[in-house]
Amino acid sequence: MVSPLLYPDLALLDSLLTIGLPPRITAMTGIDAMVHAIESYTTRLKQNPLSEAFGLSNSLVLVPVLAFNLNSAKARYADLGRAMLPGEAAYDDETAANFFLSAIRNLVAEMPYEQTLRSAGVAESDLPMLATDAMKVQRLLVNNPRDVTFDDALAIYQAAF
Repeated sequence: MVSPLLYPDLALLDSLLTIGLPPRITAMTGIDAMVHAIESYTTRLKQNPLSEAFGLSNSLVLVPVLAFNLNSAKARYADLGRAMLPGEAAYDDETAANFFLSAIRNLVAEMPYEQTLRSAGVAESDLPMLATDAMKVQRLLVNNPRDVTFDDALAIYQAAF
């Protein structure tokens, strides 16, 4: 369900509130927050200095999606990579962007939750349905740094499988 009535006016993010949660849920909560930060920084539409500043502080998204968007968001990924590297200005876009992708891939691999759709109980036969459903969410797809076709969505799900 999507409705402007469901959008929050304010979100308070306090990592201390996750202390009592199981590690798996805490990790998923952190990853979700970082996904939104990367989306806000790399979005094709509605960029602004405030979202860019917050996006540079917090970042993460599903690794196959990052890899899919690498060439279209290379300069943005490079900014994020440089923010993670010492002497950040010394790295060219290619090196910094690939460092960012690698760092996120390593971070996600350390998380205490399922790492693939398969291990989360998704059947391979469900991937075309997931790709079809993803294509219906144009309000999100128009913000992606790269245009996404059904074949692209299916390839992303296959990479995550």
